[in-house]
Amino acid sequence: MADLDRLLKADISHAAAQAVKPPDFAPIEHRAAKRRRTHTMMMAAAAAVVIALVAAGSSLVIGRESASPPPASPGPPSPTFGSMPSGDGAKDQAIEPGTYRIPSSTWSAVDFTIAFPEDWTVQYGNIYHHEPHQDLTLEAAVVDEIFTDACRGDGVPKAVGPRVQDLITALRRQPGPATGRPVKTTLGGYPATRVDLRVPKGLDLEDCRGADDDVLGLQIWHSAPADNYFVLFPGAVASVYTFEVGNQRQVFVTQNRSPHSPEARAKLQAVLDSIRIDR
Repeated sequence: MADLDRLLKADISHAAAQAVKPPDFAPIEHRAAKRRRTHTMMMAAAAAVVIALVAAGSSLVIGRESASPPPASPGPPSPTFGSMPSGDGAKDQAIEPGTYRIPSSTWSAVDFTIAFPEDWTVQYGNIYHHEPHQDLTLEAAVVDEIFTDACRGDGVPKAVGPRVQDLITALRRQPGPATGRPVKTTLGGYPATRVDLRVPKGLDLEDCRGADDDVLGLQIWHSAPADNYFVLFPGAVASVYTFEVGNQRQVFVTQNRSPHSPEARAKLQAVLDSIRIDR
């Protein structure tokens, strides 16, 4: 055994001399430490950037929230309306040009606004005339009865139902006036139906005096709430406009004693077109 040890000792010493030297890990550890420091610095820098951005964003938000809102731009001015003369009594009162608000009453089922140019007057508070000859007339009306015979002003009034079609049917069946076909139109921003009325040619109006013996014409209706009546004059064209606002029937009626005059028709249409329903 001792001999074997001696024999192998030389080989082992030679092998140890020939063996590869163990690697030096110091440079590797140095490089790793350097990479770790670099990584740490980059992470710290990135964190600093994120913190700066968050801080900047927060300041912007805070700035926005704390800043006073810009002043609101002024809206359109409220409309101003003239003061309509009362028009009490039979004498007409002049209407100053402008826009007027007419409240609902026994004459009208709804509030509405209307604009008048020069040369218009008001009578009885709701009948609007164009001067100087009263060739044009416009009024709102609550119609709950019409006369069974327009030629007899002292005839028995007949009740009219509350719907638009009730009034149209009653007008078309009323003896006396020549009644045109219903025409679809608009008034005051609402779909409406217009029915035109004329005194038939050849009709002897001497037998068709209305409730007022001085009035020569056809008495179309009697409106009980306001105790008013509408008379159709010879040579004129009356247009009855009716439409529904909610559950109420609204009526406007015009009368043009110069129906062949384009100027007269244009003046009347301009006032009609100005009507707006308040709701």
